[in-house]
Amino acid sequence: METRLQLLMRDGALEFAFRPKLGSEQYLALLEAAKQATTREELRRAVAQLAARWGNDARCDEHQLAAPT
Repeated sequence: METRLQLLMRDGALEFAFRPKLGSEQYLALLEAAKQATTREELRRAVAQLAARWGNDARCDEHQLAAPT
Protein backbone atom coordinates (compact mmCIF):
# COMPACT_ATOMS: atom_id res chain seq x y z
CA MET A 1 0.00 0.00 0.00
CA GLU A 2 1.07 3.56 -0.51
CA THR A 3 0.23 7.09 0.55
CA ARG A 4 -0.31 9.64 -2.26
CA LEU A 5 -0.47 13.36 -1.56
CA GLN A 6 -0.76 16.47 -3.74
CA LEU A 7 0.64 19.61 -2.16
CA LEU A 8 0.34 23.10 -3.60
CA MET A 9 3.21 25.49 -3.05
CA ARG A 10 3.43 29.11 -4.21
CA ASP A 11 5.55 28.08 -7.18
CA GLY A 12 3.49 25.07 -8.24
CA ALA A 13 2.22 21.69 -7.12
CA LEU A 14 4.03 18.50 -6.17
CA GLU A 15 2.62 15.01 -5.96
CA PHE A 16 4.27 12.51 -3.64
CA ALA A 17 3.86 8.76 -3.43
CA PHE A 18 5.26 6.93 -0.38
CA ARG A 19 5.78 3.18 -0.09
CA PRO A 20 5.04 1.73 2.33
CA LYS A 21 2.18 3.98 3.38
CA LEU A 22 2.84 6.61 6.02
CA GLY A 23 1.94 6.09 9.64
CA SER A 24 0.32 8.84 11.68
CA GLU A 25 3.62 10.11 13.16
CA GLN A 26 5.22 10.20 9.71
CA TYR A 27 2.21 12.01 8.27
CA LEU A 28 2.44 14.66 11.01
CA ALA A 29 6.16 15.14 10.34
CA LEU A 30 5.42 15.54 6.64
CA LEU A 31 2.76 18.16 7.32
CA GLU A 32 5.20 20.09 9.52
CA ALA A 33 7.81 19.98 6.74
CA ALA A 34 5.20 21.29 4.29
CA LYS A 35 4.41 24.19 6.63
CA GLN A 36 8.10 25.11 6.88
CA ALA A 37 8.88 24.91 3.15
CA THR A 38 8.31 27.96 0.98
CA THR A 39 9.17 26.48 -2.44
CA ARG A 40 8.77 23.16 -4.25
CA GLU A 41 12.52 22.60 -4.07
CA GLU A 42 12.60 23.09 -0.28
CA LEU A 43 9.70 20.69 0.13
CA ARG A 44 11.23 18.14 -2.24
CA ARG A 45 14.49 18.17 -0.23
CA ALA A 46 12.68 17.93 3.12
CA VAL A 47 10.57 15.00 1.94
CA ALA A 48 13.62 13.20 0.57
CA GLN A 49 15.35 13.55 3.95
CA LEU A 50 12.30 12.32 5.84
CA ALA A 51 11.77 9.36 3.52
CA ALA A 52 15.43 8.35 3.84
CA ARG A 53 15.19 8.53 7.64
CA TRP A 54 12.05 6.39 7.61
CA GLY A 55 13.34 3.89 5.04
CA ASN A 56 10.45 4.73 2.70
CA ASP A 57 10.52 4.91 -1.07
CA ALA A 58 9.23 8.38 -2.00
CA ARG A 59 8.47 9.45 -5.57
CA CYS A 60 7.84 13.07 -6.50
CA ASP A 61 6.08 14.37 -9.61
CA GLU A 62 6.07 18.07 -10.37
CA HIS A 63 3.10 19.96 -11.79
CA GLN A 64 3.32 23.43 -13.30
CA LEU A 65 0.55 25.91 -12.65
CA ALA A 66 -1.10 27.28 -15.79
CA ALA A 67 -1.16 31.02 -16.29
CA PRO A 68 -4.67 32.49 -16.27
CA THR A 69 -6.08 33.39 -19.67
